[in-house]
Order: sequence, then structure tokens, then C-alpha cells
Amino acid sequence: MNHTKPIANDWVAYVGPIDFPEGGAATRRVLGISQSLCDVGYRVTVVSGYLSANRAEGESVAVEPGIESVQVNERSAEHLPKWLRFARYFTMGRRSRSWFEQQSEWPKAIIIYSGYSPYLLSFTRWAKKRGIKIIFDAVEWYAAESWLGFITSPYLMNTEFAMRYLIPKTDGVICISRALQDYYDGRKVPTVRVPPTLSILPKSTTETLGPFDSDNVALVKGDGPIRLVYAGTPGKKDRLDKIATAVKQLNSQQISDGLDRRQPALELHVVGMNEVDLINYMRQSPESGVWDQQTLTTAGLVCHGQIPHADVTKLLEQAHYTIFIREINRVSTFGFPTKYVESVAFGCPVITNITTDLGQFHHAKTGIVIPSTEVADIEASLMHAMSLSESQYYAQKEQAYQVAIKYFDVAQYAKPLKQFIQRLS
Repeated sequence: MNHTKPIANDWVAYVGPIDFPEGGAATRRVLGISQSLCDVGYRVTVVSGYLSANRAEGESVAVEPGIESVQVNERSAEHLPKWLRFARYFTMGRRSRSWFEQQSEWPKAIIIYSGYSPYLLSFTRWAKKRGIKIIFDAVEWYAAESWLGFITSPYLMNTEFAMRYLIPKTDGVICISRALQDYYDGRKVPTVRVPPTLSILPKSTTETLGPFDSDNVALVKGDGPIRLVYAGTPGKKDRLDKIATAVKQLNSQQISDGLDRRQPALELHVVGMNEVDLINYMRQSPESGVWDQQTLTTAGLVCHGQIPHADVTKLLEQAHYTIFIREINRVSTFGFPTKYVESVAFGCPVITNITTDLGQFHHAKTGIVIPSTEVADIEASLMHAMSLSESQYYAQKEQAYQVAIKYFDVAQYAKPLKQFIQRLS
């Protein structure tokens, strides 16, 4: 095995057990960082641990100029019994590592996305022996609801071990939030903070765009209901149940006040759940009361189920607001909501509460701030959205788009990432 292959100083690789380039938020995170690196002259290979049915293992496929995708089957144990699957889980990363062994040179740096303990154990010492810098892309820090929940969850124990003991042994950390950066700065690990990013501006310019072109917007605020979009799977982090309850109650109030019954004042478009999924989810909520198919219709909820990401962007272009709300806890403090970034990138203002670093740019000029996670406060925020004049609303759209340009475009993080990698050398 040749440990003395040359280092390619213009080559950076990403590894992780993600579906790339077809996945969701994880794929968009990796793509955004990769685009920033390409902007400053690096070529990037994403070695995905997920092997698609239509791909050959180890095959290199161009994603866009400067970025290539390689897939290897790190998830080969999915069909095995649970205990065997768990044992094999800790060997993840070896197939990706083997792919690097087969190349004629080593990358300058390998960035690990997710994978946690298995990937870190597989790559960290191996890379140091070969002169490759190991960087971890930290985007979350999960927590159990109780001590019992922690000790009965191998996944949570794995991530906690990685976050506290393995990641500090890497050469550097890309942090999605200030909270993560503060933690690893305290552990004396080199860091750079990069929130979720998208390619918003043309690659050749970082100059501010002109006023938001309202002709590109499919909806005018005064025509019909206010259209809200929630995209994703709420899990335990998003309180979609409280949002749906608030929308339902406001639309019910409109009917009881004798207003136009032909259409609700609000429409909540839910992406990622079908009607059965949403009804079952709402029935588990202590907030929600009785929910069935008729309730969804009268409440103004529209379910789109699982749809391609391109269709999600079309909904955002046609929406007045994206809406989500999160309890303030370790998960919401250390992470960063990708849905916020994707919304403002389309000039779609957001209705949400302040978690993580959102207070830096989410305020009355760029969207609507929900003061707490209480249903009454969500209702009050939605009523405020309905009360805005058209000029006030379009001013919000313009400011939301400018936030995207200033804080979330890949071009803004190209030089900081290059300087970060150079600092590790």
C-alpha cells in the first residue's frame, strides 16, 4: 500500500453516508460547500456512502464543473438482522477509504459529513499517516429527551462520543452555527463558520442585485388567501402541529365572523407528508383536537406529499411565506434551518421564532418573528402577516432576498474556506 503518493493541493474530497447528488438537505449542504471551494480553484470529489441502483460502485460522474460524484456501498448491511447491522455499522467508511487508496494521488483535505464515530475512526489516523488534513463538517448536535433515551440509543451515544472526543482530534471543523463554533473554539480546534448556502448569485459577481422584481412573483398579496409553505418532516424538532392548529383556528374564526367562506384566509401547504401522514401526526399532538380529512379541507391545509426538490422551489416561488417553529433546545441551538435559507433565496419571507443564529438577520424588515412557540403567539404573527399592506409585504420580500445574498450565497464563503484550509497546512 503506497503511503507516499503525492498530495494534490488543488483537490478536496467530501465523504459521508449520504445520497449525493440526489439527496435532501445533506446533499445541498455538501454541494454548497463544494461550490464555494470550486470558486477558489479547488476541484471537489464527493465520495458518497450511498450506492444508487443506476450507478456503478467507484464510478466518477461529473455533477457540475469542478465537482464530481463517486458512490460506494457503505450501507451494505441494511438487509441484515439488527445486531449484525449494528456491528457492521462501525466499519462504515472503509469502502470510501479503499477508493482513495486506488487513486494516483491523495487529496489535500478530506471533509467528513455525518458518519460520526465510524467515519472518524476509519479516516482520522489513516489520513494523518498520509499527510491528508481531516475536517469535520458539523451541522447538528442531537440530544435525547431523557437519560434513559440516551443510554438506549446507540446512535445518540455514537454522536455524543464523536462530538466530544473524536471531532476535537481532527485538523479542523466547519461549523454551521455560532454555538458549534464556540464549542470547538473552546476545544482549541481550528474552525470556520459556514451556514447553509446556495448558489444565489452568478459565479462572476458578488455585487448587490437591484430591487426585487415583483413581476417574477406568481402571487399578489391582495389576491386570495395568504399562502404559507412548510417543507420537511417535522420529527421532534419542528412544531408543525402548533402551526396547523393556529391556521385552523384563524380560518374557523373567519367563518364564525361571517366572512367569505368560499376560501380560507390562510392556506398552509405541507410538503413531505400526505394527508394520512398529517392526520396521524396531528392526532398525536396535545394541541390539535380532532383531525380528519374534512378538517384538513376546512382548516386550509393542502398536503403535497413527497415531491421533487424542483417542485418544492416552485411552491416557494408561489408562496407568500415559509413558516416553521422550533422549541429552543440543544438541537435548535446548535443546528441551522436549511428551510430558512432556501426560502429567502427565492425572496420568500419567513415566519418563525428566533433560534440558533437567526437573530442576526430575522426581524420585522425581513420576515415575521414569532415571540414564542405558543399557539396564541403563532396566531398573532399570522394576523400580523394578513394585516400588512402590499408595499410592506414587497419590502419584506426585497429585504429577505438581500439577506440571502449577503449571508447565504456560496460566493461569500469561498475565500474564508480557502483561508481555513491553508491555515491547516
